[in-house]
Amino acid sequence: MSHLRRADALLDAGMGEAARAEARQATQLDPHLALAQERLAVILEHDLLAEPSAPAPITWVLLQRIAPPLVLTPPTSRWSRI
Repeated sequence: MSHLRRADALLDAGMGEAARAEARQATQLDPHLALAQERLAVILEHDLLAEPSAPAPITWVLLQRIAPPLVLTPPTSRWSRI
């Protein structure tokens, strides 16, 4: 948790690059901690000077980061009639 607090403080201070490093370290220490993944996604939405970049949905960033690739299969003939 201390890395996440430090990352938030660094982001508030305008040090985006250092905030990214702290957030990444938090996710490496506990890769299953959802809060760490969420904070990393928010911090990655900012540029290196901690200014918000073009808006990107946090959920999309999280899915790209933590979700395994989805395998889409064509629907069966039974379902294609619905």
